[in-house]
Amino acid sequence: MTILLSLSALWIVLNFFFFKFIHKYKIYLFVIAIVIGAISLTQEVNIINLGYVGLSFFLLVMFTGVVDKGRLKKSLIATRAEMAILGYIFIAVHGIKFLAFSLDFNFLFSGPLYFYLGIISLAIAAPLFFTSFMIIRKKMNGKTWKKLHKFS
Repeated sequence: MTILLSLSALWIVLNFFFFKFIHKYKIYLFVIAIVIGAISLTQEVNIINLGYVGLSFFLLVMFTGVVDKGRLKKSLIATRAEMAILGYIFIAVHGIKFLAFSLDFNFLFSGPLYFYLGIISLAIAAPLFFTSFMIIRKKMNGKTWKKLHKFS
């Protein structure tokens, strides 16, 4: 829990001071996140593989709605989509690593319930991930986008 709260606090502080930079150079940040995720897949255990980094991004995205109005909320809202995309990238790394682990130890079909819930959650979040990109969002109808997000 301490790791999650510390990472979330770190993202909030970085977001507050660098939200314009994050929004302007988001593609580079996504590429860096993918590279870091790919590197972490080769390692045994780290905070990315365990899902802490991805979950901390999602905590930031989810709690943005309850922050009081002000400069902090403005900076969080400005980069909410970017934070969600980064969160999904790191959660996908966690899911891929755990899936590979389950295949190595032959418990894919006899795994615990939380394993299957995690795979289902990753699948449910995939459409949200893809529709968070502005290129795709512009091609969608606003009502369709909102329905998809509410449904997920």
